[in-house]
Amino acid sequence: MKIPTQLSLAVAVCLFGVTTLTHAASYFATTSANISSNVGPSEPANTDSYSGSTPGNASAVDSFATGLYSNGVEGFTEATGYAGTGYVQVNANAISHAALLADGSVNIGGSSSARAQFGDSFVVHSAGVADGASALLLFNINVSGSLDVSGTYAGSNKSWSGNPSWSSSVGLAGYAFDQGQTLYKWANSNNGIHSSDAVLSGSGLLGSIPYSVPVTLGNTINLTLAGYAEAYGCGASAYGSGSADSSCTSDFAHTISWGGISGLMVGDTLISDFSAQSLTTDFDYRYAATPAAVPLPAAGWLLLSGLLGLTGVVRHRATA
Repeated sequence: MKIPTQLSLAVAVCLFGVTTLTHAASYFATTSANISSNVGPSEPANTDSYSGSTPGNASAVDSFATGLYSNGVEGFTEATGYAGTGYVQVNANAISHAALLADGSVNIGGSSSARAQFGDSFVVHSAGVADGASALLLFNINVSGSLDVSGTYAGSNKSWSGNPSWSSSVGLAGYAFDQGQTLYKWANSNNGIHSSDAVLSGSGLLGSIPYSVPVTLGNTINLTLAGYAEAYGCGASAYGSGSADSSCTSDFAHTISWGGISGLMVGDTLISDFSAQSLTTDFDYRYAATPAAVPLPAAGWLLLSGLLGLTGVVRHRATA
């Protein structure tokens, strides 16, 4: 897979609807979680957001359960997003269960998503090169995370599916670098057994990814770093006696982060003596960011275990 180091000019870098602000660090996160079922009330997605000049997070949870575990539906979704200095963390999860003891039809589906963005500005100076000189800035972005989708069914006329995805976006000095991946898998037992192999699409890369952009020493360099995670269409359906389960995860709480400056080229000369200080924070862009542990919703995945086995109808909708 080719490392995306080629430059793509962007007149203005605007990621996820939030524009980079010159000379002002910005932190943004938004989350959404929703469960829907043919035997439950129709309600809008539960959402949460954060926007400010200091690090912050957003989180959303939604769950629904009705009937006994062996005869009804249960579902849980959660999403968390955190914007820190030099990094973002995004995580989305969804799980669904549908079961019947006799004839009938039940289905349930869950989706969740998280976006986070960090924006800042910095200036590069070199003791041996005058401001105003053109240079090539070599830097790294660290991407660590995973996608997962799985499911099971018992009996005929059952189905499950899931479609998690992720993406990262970097805007630096007027250039934009975007990448991401989508995973899709499904299975059903309608008129026989049918299933799909897990299909992974997109040009997303993990690890320490090298990029380069032209800059002018002494000039302001605007940075935008953003991440997105989604667990979409995590569904289970049961027609007649039997059950189906599905689970989807897009886990990039491991972080999308600034990986430091690996070099500064002026002409054919590699410059080692330079500074790259933030204009608004104490962060030194010569070095990689150190992510903190991502905050999780208080309910967490343990919420679902409390719903399973309940009679009646239970719906829980919360934000952090």
